[in-house]
Amino acid sequence: LHNLKRHGLGGEGFFLCGYNGAEIVEVTSGREIASSRMDGELARDIFRIAAQYPVEIMAHLHGKVYSGNVEGFHAKTDAVVNGIELFPIDADGVRDLRPAKFLGAGKRADLERMAERLRSEFGPETEIVFSADELLEVNSAGIDKGWGLRQLAGALNIPIEHTVAFGDNYNDLAMIQAAGLGVAMGNAVPEVLAAADRVAPTCYDDGFAAVIDELF
Repeated sequence: LHNLKRHGLGGEGFFLCGYNGAEIVEVTSGREIASSRMDGELARDIFRIAAQYPVEIMAHLHGKVYSGNVEGFHAKTDAVVNGIELFPIDADGVRDLRPAKFLGAGKRADLERMAERLRSEFGPETEIVFSADELLEVNSAGIDKGWGLRQLAGALNIPIEHTVAFGDNYNDLAMIQAAGLGVAMGNAVPEVLAAADRVAPTCYDDGFAAVIDELF
């Protein structure tokens, strides 16, 4: 909603598919279309392990961000860029919150070490993927942008083969594969480029608009 307002767009016909696909909300009514929340004990354990690494770990749910370090650069940036409230939280609070996802932020090498540890301990229970070199997404198993797209399409009675998805990073891969037409931006990571049905011009060359104009 924050980003729609920034660009002078109303909410009619828009759905917010956030938290790496874990929560879908109709903009105008605030009606929740789908939501997946993490098991409380699992969330607490992830939070405790993340605290052992030199990264910032943030929990997300219902348009709010929670952090063990509200003065951290990434926590403040997340709140400001997305126009959401920032709250302090500890491991027990995370357990009770049962967030939709975690976002880890920091140096790539530190995040990779943390991701390896989380996969070794909770692999079958989690989906762990990079959304940028300095950002790591952690969701419950089976929850990704592909799940979100299928949930939204089902709620709108739209066959999945009639959907179009655009993406450029690792966490877009499941969505690209799930969509009827998966479009990689020209600046996408190699895995997304390889999986896509077609490649658009880059984000910097208005690639999304070019494909939408062609299709509609």
